[in-house]
Amino acid sequence: MFDRGGHAAAATLQELLLSRLQGLAGLMPFLQAGAAIGREFQPALIARVMGWDDRQVATTAARASQSGLLHQHGAGPDASYVFKHALIQDAAYSTMLMSRRREVHSRIADVLEKFFPERCGAEPEALARHLAEAGRAEAAIDYWERAADLALTRFAGAEAIQALEAALVLIRQEAPTPGSARRELDLLLKLGPIVMTIRATGSGEPERIYQRASELTPQVGTLAEQFTVAFHLWYIYDAQARTERAAGIIDKVRQLAEASGDSELLVQADHADWTTSLTRGAWLRCVRSAEDGLARHPAEDRHFRIDMFAGHDPVICALGHRAISEWTLGEFDRGLASAERLQAAAAKSDHMPSRIVAQYCLAGLFVQARDSARVHALAEPTYALCSRLGVKRYEGVFGMLTGWARALGSSDAAGVDSMMEALALIESMGMLSRMPYWRTLIADGCRVTGRVEEGMRQIEAALEAVERHQERGYLPLALVTCAELCRDAERHADGESHFMQAIQVSQSQGARAFELRAALGLARMHAEGGRVDSAVKLLDPLCASFPNTANSVDLVAARDFLQRHRG
Repeated sequence: MFDRGGHAAAATLQELLLSRLQGLAGLMPFLQAGAAIGREFQPALIARVMGWDDRQVATTAARASQSGLLHQHGAGPDASYVFKHALIQDAAYSTMLMSRRREVHSRIADVLEKFFPERCGAEPEALARHLAEAGRAEAAIDYWERAADLALTRFAGAEAIQALEAALVLIRQEAPTPGSARRELDLLLKLGPIVMTIRATGSGEPERIYQRASELTPQVGTLAEQFTVAFHLWYIYDAQARTERAAGIIDKVRQLAEASGDSELLVQADHADWTTSLTRGAWLRCVRSAEDGLARHPAEDRHFRIDMFAGHDPVICALGHRAISEWTLGEFDRGLASAERLQAAAAKSDHMPSRIVAQYCLAGLFVQARDSARVHALAEPTYALCSRLGVKRYEGVFGMLTGWARALGSSDAAGVDSMMEALALIESMGMLSRMPYWRTLIADGCRVTGRVEEGMRQIEAALEAVERHQERGYLPLALVTCAELCRDAERHADGESHFMQAIQVSQSQGARAFELRAALGLARMHAEGGRVDSAVKLLDPLCASFPNTANSVDLVAARDFLQRHRG
């Protein structure tokens, strides 16, 4: 009833306004032009549009104000006229025939370009809108793209997406030609990385963008653009946890890069390799691919076409993945050295998404190191930043990391609740990649805060996700966490079995940091059961394999354990 009544009231009001405007015929050209400009318009602009002098504009505006149609805000050059209600603007606009609307919008666009170039530079979307309404699609598309570029300089990704999508709508309204296909491809290649950063790589939208681009590249694309499309389809499959499909496309990505002879494309082929290698638990391959990429362009201040490839700097990504992998391989000092180099590169970067990726990688390293204080220091402000900028993808990620740091650092159960909210956000965007990792972190937080049963449910879901998506990189960590939960639940046989599985998988991956944590957990269980000799025999050779200078929380604890339990 309310909706029907509301619509009826609006229609009646619209009719009354139209009737009233028809009685003000002398004001109509002025009001129509103002309505085409917008809810608010300036005297100088409408004077140029109407071809009037300042006195005629002021007199007409005063009559409109006396008639209850306009307000005047300010005085002098800063003055502006504002329709008292949006319905008045709509009614005035609706009195123009389509041909007249196009004529007025075209006049406004010409005036803006000729007499207000500074405004066009600061607000290209305003000019784009008038050009589009005037039917001047080609020029409108240019200005929508300028609006997107300007928005990106302010890190206003959502505005950039709106501008590019508006341009694409105009292109698709025209009859297809090789020129329009070429223009559409350019816009799609610019839009894709922004959508992946702002909305979600794992949602269906980026895949639709790049599938459409893959239809256009054989017609009008270059070899480098074929690479770009293949690379981003890999990136999307990786985000969607279609791990085998992502791995399968890497060879095509590398072949296209090699055929192009472009060193930057070869870096991006390495980029695909190091990312999927980490996901699959190929830690040494991850390090080597990252080093290959860094060796191709060792200067970390080199400018990459960041907007074309995954939306972040591959140098920062390479350093981050190398640091995490080196730590996981048990090369703790090298991992920390890579982290320091990563921090330096991020500090020099003026590209916000790349700096966010750097914080993500650093936080990931310190999760491995069990350093909740440093994770919190990195994650909490970055979470606030992502929330403010509307970067939902990383808002979920940093919400997860902040919650883990709270749970581990102070046994705060609210940290687990925050992690669950972050997980819901990540899942809502179709970001299935790293799901075994996120659920393992939640299970870890549950264990520390005494929510053992909930932790077991989460770790079971993590292990199931490993099998479903073949993301085996964090399988050892999931098995260790499962073993620790079993131990806390006094399911000792299950705990020992999971620790043994974690050791075996860690050894197959060369993941010595995970192997050490699993061996330490199993040794403690042996010692608690009176099997001290077995515990020492298990732990002693592993600790001896690390250099004396090596240092980690687990290595310090293992050495202390051996010192206390050796005969």
